[in-house]
Amino acid sequence: MIGSAAPHSGQALILAPHTTCPGAPAAAFHWWPGTWDYSTPGYDPARSTVTVSDDGCTFTEEFVDIHQQRQHTTIQYDATARRWQRVVVDPFRTYRSTGVFAADGSIAFYETPGDRETYRPTDADHVHFIGEKSTDGGKTWRVLFDATYTRRR
Repeated sequence: MIGSAAPHSGQALILAPHTTCPGAPAAAFHWWPGTWDYSTPGYDPARSTVTVSDDGCTFTEEFVDIHQQRQHTTIQYDATARRWQRVVVDPFRTYRSTGVFAADGSIAFYETPGDRETYRPTDADHVHFIGEKSTDGGKTWRVLFDATYTRRR
């Protein structure tokens, strides 16, 4: 299982607190840029590097596991639709999803109404990333994977 994208040389660009994407929820992904270790029970560990565009509207994740399998994720704010869009390209497929923020600061991306992946920052150095599936219209969810991103210092 890959969480998100290929290695990136150099330092990740850290989003300045005053830089926000026009029209986007204030500081929506302020916690995301950086270099992360990715782990999920039963899968290979990986490293992820997340960068942000100068205007704060596009986040790019380059992810690579210990076997050099790569995944590329782009999260971009669509000002017309007024929502975050995500495109994931991994060794097996390419898929698109739409993000919905929750009151706790997490964001769930829905590929379909029954398939979601949620990023939930737990503190400045950890992001809980969980993939879930629902077969009853979202009343209940079955966990497909439960991963942790830990910021590299």
